Amino acid sequence: YPNRVDAGKRSTALVNNIDVTTTILHTSNVAPSKSMEGLNLQSDSKGRDIIFSGRTEMMARTKTHKLLLPNRPNLQSLYFDLAKDPHEKTNLYTEEKYKDDINQLKDALAAWQPDSYKKRNAYLDPDAPQIQQPNVPPRTPSYQEEIIQYFDKKMAAS
Repeated sequence: YPNRVDAGKRSTALVNNIDVTTTILHTSNVAPSKSMEGLNLQSDSKGRDIIFSGRTEMMARTKTHKLLLPNRPNLQSLYFDLAKDPHEKTNLYTEEKYKDDINQLKDALAAWQPDSYKKRNAYLDPDAPQIQQPNVPPRTPSYQEEIIQYFDKKMAAS
């Protein structure tokens, strides 16, 4: 911060990257746009109860739990108790005792998710220029499907 205000200060508040811009604007004495949803991290805000991210694979995280929901059927949903498992090694998604917590995070995620995220219509411009190099496959009628299968296979392996 300017003039080393709050230098070295740490916070345990749950924050999101959208808060950084708002904080920088406040620090610079510039009012953020009304449409900006970020918090001013310089204030004594308690932070957020839940943070969200994702466009295809969705994530909802509290200070103590994390829910990950994939958009492809070959990947499994994940739920972690971060207080007991900070390295996220044990997936608790199918554990009955977490069902209510998982459903609450799913509801919060659905409420947060903009309508534009729910529409996942990919656009492929068949007339876009293509690089002509040996490592670039030729554009054939099955090209798009081959790319999707390759990507799904790589994602399932990781």
